[in-house]
Amino acid sequence: MDTYIYRYHTNLPISQEEAWQFFSEPKNMEIIQTIPPVRVAVTSKNIKVTVPLTCGLMSINTEILDISAPDYFVDRMEKPPYPFTFWEHRHQFQRNGNHTEMIDQVSFQAKWFPSILSSGLTQMFKTREKKLLSYFSS
Repeated sequence: MDTYIYRYHTNLPISQEEAWQFFSEPKNMEIIQTIPPVRVAVTSKNIKVTVPLTCGLMSINTEILDISAPDYFVDRMEKPPYPFTFWEHRHQFQRNGNHTEMIDQVSFQAKWFPSILSSGLTQMFKTREKKLLSYFSS
């Protein structure tokens, strides 16, 4: 199965250190991931994300693979939800003047066409971007 790479860039109106401080706290995902809403629990290097569905709750376990503060961290879902069979997410933070460019890079394998999934990922990251810009401008 081929591995595909999806990238999304967000320009945040905060310093790289402020971005790192926010994103290095996994519970902050509850602030920016609202469709669907999530609940986050942390145990050492593992993060458990719970998503409510109409048929019950779905839990996703994620492991932090690599950290280089304040530049990036990488996480991998242990058993990603269908249609994904592999999901690894690199969160990168680069200084850009008084702002920070956040680059989300998702490497994935899936049972659906990557173009369909990329469209869904774009919607997810655009929603997060709006939440982040609102959160950091208040």
